[in-house]
Amino acid sequence: MPPNTTEGSLIPLLEKYSGKKAGKDFGVCMNPEYLRENSNEEDFKNPWIIIIGELNAKSGEMLDEIYGPHSCPIIHTSIKEAEAQKYVHNLFNACKISFFNEMRMVCEAVDVNADKVFNLVAESAEASWNPKYGIRNFGAYGGSCLPKDTTAFLAWAKNELRKSMPLLRAVIKVNAITKDKRNGLNDLLQ
Repeated sequence: MPPNTTEGSLIPLLEKYSGKKAGKDFGVCMNPEYLRENSNEEDFKNPWIIIIGELNAKSGEMLDEIYGPHSCPIIHTSIKEAEAQKYVHNLFNACKISFFNEMRMVCEAVDVNADKVFNLVAESAEASWNPKYGIRNFGAYGGSCLPKDTTAFLAWAKNELRKSMPLLRAVIKVNAITKDKRNGLNDLLQ
């Protein structure tokens, strides 16, 4: 659910129809689930992380008691942060899958074993083995390699392979917008 759904829509409805006040008379948490389609029961029984978006500490503590002891990290955050995190989590996964699908089309066009290339990338690319890579506040990619390689690869794929590379084009565009930190967020959201 989009950020502010719980506090902006659900809590007011609960308060209206219960005649009670959230945080005083009842607790509220937003607890995203992380269930994969092919292993949802196992994922539910053995989560790798639990995020508790809490209205207040008491609400979060009550949900902690329901969960009981777990071997995975339990992270407490605000309700809006939990809502945003779940969307960002899913969108990141979708972008990663789409990226590798786009690259697979290129590999197939030049008769390269995509699976071998992708397994090597999983070992070599810092974004694959460093979970904090690329998450700093409006940090555009730079240096000598990334800007040069993204634009050169796009031109090569377009001119030589006749591939439009929509995701790579979007990556280059977002990076250009992000470089201008004063207008970056507004331009991204339009």
